[in-house]
Amino acid sequence: KYIKKGFLRDFDSIKNAKNFFKYDFSFTPDVAYLLGQQIVKNQKDLANKNIGISVIDYRVYRRYADEVDNKILTKEEYIDFWSKEIIYLSANYECIYFLSTTSADHQLSLEVKRNLELLKINKKIEIFSTHSWGSLIEQLKGIDLYHTGRMHGLILAKIANIEISPFVVSNKIRVFNEELKNLDLNDAIRKIKISIKDICDGE
Repeated sequence: KYIKKGFLRDFDSIKNAKNFFKYDFSFTPDVAYLLGQQIVKNQKDLANKNIGISVIDYRVYRRYADEVDNKILTKEEYIDFWSKEIIYLSANYECIYFLSTTSADHQLSLEVKRNLELLKINKKIEIFSTHSWGSLIEQLKGIDLYHTGRMHGLILAKIANIEISPFVVSNKIRVFNEELKNLDLNDAIRKIKISIKDICDGE
């Protein structure tokens, strides 16, 4: 009863919210898009021949597996899945960069890297720890393709003009892939600013 209007970051959420609440809801892209005002875009003609991978913690995968019909794998099978996925995706790249934004993802990166080494993959493999959005952006600038199930990582890569490959680990990423993957950056920033003005004006 205290809410007049809601602001949600995708149309799927708006549809679901309207099933439970009789409020007015507006689409407002994730505020992470505002970082596009500060980030210098990568130049497409400066090919790095590197692929960036952010693996997703096994516990996160298990938590959301049912909602996106992902097959339930054991931890060992999950590591093997990521290894095969990376081998396939990196076919045309020279170097594999593991980029992690959580300690759990970083730990899984180490395990997947060891598995890739056992498989004797003929690629240079580097692992980075990321402690801020700024350091992630700098790491993203060294790659041509970014594969992950972390939504903010995908948004930052898109802002930096890096090709993205979403790993659908949850409904959130499914919706991002279906609705927001091709969202125009300038349009996203414009919509966010309009929503902020509406909130401040009490509209």
